[in-house]
Amino acid sequence: MGSGVYLIRNIVNQKVYVGSASSIKTRWGRHVKQLNTGTHDNPKLQHAWDKYGAKAFEFEVVVHCPKYSLFQLEQATIDALDAVNSGYNIAKVAGSSMAGRNHSEATKWLMSKNRKGKKKSVEWVEGRKTRKLSDNELRALRDISSRRTPEYISWQGRKGMAKRLGREFNEPKPAQCFHEKLLSTPLIEQAASAV
Repeated sequence: MGSGVYLIRNIVNQKVYVGSASSIKTRWGRHVKQLNTGTHDNPKLQHAWDKYGAKAFEFEVVVHCPKYSLFQLEQATIDALDAVNSGYNIAKVAGSSMAGRNHSEATKWLMSKNRKGKKKSVEWVEGRKTRKLSDNELRALRDISSRRTPEYISWQGRKGMAKRLGREFNEPKPAQCFHEKLLSTPLIEQAASAV
């Protein structure tokens, strides 16, 4: 199947879980194994699977895409289907497994206990001083990211690969890097209308 964005749809209530993977087939197999054994890390999806049973769920591929655009297209699908508020997604931001989740008090206490008495590095302390972005700033960044042209996304991918390989990159930036407004793909529109 390759890489892409997928849905796990409950055909009884039409709620969906949106995900992305570099190997959709492998990821689907992992979902099924974890859900069947009751060990899935998404409690909303696990509860629904236990309640309705495996036959109530369908797996759908929304779009096949290159790995470098997985999170962008996953985020667009999460937003289009409102999969956090009316579906099974927990994380509000694609690729961020703890976004929108909180640790229990017992977990916080254990984490605190394990950290006590350990000296932090200067880099760690400096990193903690970095300001967190507000919801509006995150939304604006996602909007900017979603308006990138395919040519610019491809150029960024090649530039990043050259940097990782330690090679020089002299390719000029594309003339148009961003669309004037957010473009909706037919698959995203179809996914949004299916809810």
